[in-house]
Amino acid sequence: MLMLDSRFLAFYRDIGSVLYPVLSDIPQLERHTTRLLEGRRRAGGVYKPDANGLVKPFGMDLAFLSLLFAVLASGCQLSDIPESDRELTSWVYGTLLFQKTADVMLIL
Repeated sequence: MLMLDSRFLAFYRDIGSVLYPVLSDIPQLERHTTRLLEGRRRAGGVYKPDANGLVKPFGMDLAFLSLLFAVLASGCQLSDIPESDRELTSWVYGTLLFQKTADVMLIL
């Protein structure tokens, strides 16, 4: 299971969103992230596909997950972790971003 490092979200909020103000509502992103984590905790960390056929891991749509992974990859690049770890970790988040974006395109 992928760990969601809240430090990366904070680095994005404090540095990335100032340098590149792309997202207009960072507090909403943080609220949705909290909702995702609470949903994952309630599910015991195991995703079970929705009975009605919708794909909403832990109650969140795939578009949100794609956005979150992009923000985490960006925040990781701005973080204080060692450079080699930044590269690998942001690569993982970037890979997940493209995977979730492809999933969204298949649904549409």
